Amino acid sequence: MKKQIVIILIIAFSTASFLAGMFYQKSQTPSFRSRTERGFQSGREGMQSGANMVRGEVISIDKNNFVVKLPDESSKIVVLTNNTVINESKKVSSNNLTKGKQVVVFGQTNQDGSVTAESVQLNPQSAIRRP
Repeated sequence: MKKQIVIILIIAFSTASFLAGMFYQKSQTPSFRSRTERGFQSGREGMQSGANMVRGEVISIDKNNFVVKLPDESSKIVVLTNNTVINESKKVSSNNLTKGKQVVVFGQTNQDGSVTAESVQLNPQSAIRRP
C-alpha cells in the first residue's frame, strides 16, 4: 500500500512540475530569435492570413513608408505605423532606416500588395549578400 501511495505522489509531483514549467515558459518574453522564427513561419503559412516577410535593400524612404528592392529585382512598399518596431540589435527609431540598408520586415499584406510593418530588422545577418 505504501508503494502505491509513493508512486501516486511521484506521478502527481512530476505532472505538477511539468505544468508549472510550461506556464513559466509561456510567461517569458520571447527573444528576438524566437520572434524572428515565428515571423518566418507566419510568412510561409500566412498567405491566407495576410502575414508576410519582406527581405532586401531599402531603395527609397519617406515619413510613412519605404520601398525594399527584393532579391528578384522587384520591389515592395512597406508601410510604417506608430506600432512598428524597428530593431538594430536593439530598438532604434525610424531615423536609423536609411537608403541602402538591408532589412527584414514582418507584417500584414494589404489589398494593394504593400505590407504594413509590424517589425523591421535592420542589417540582418540573413539579408542578401552581394558578391
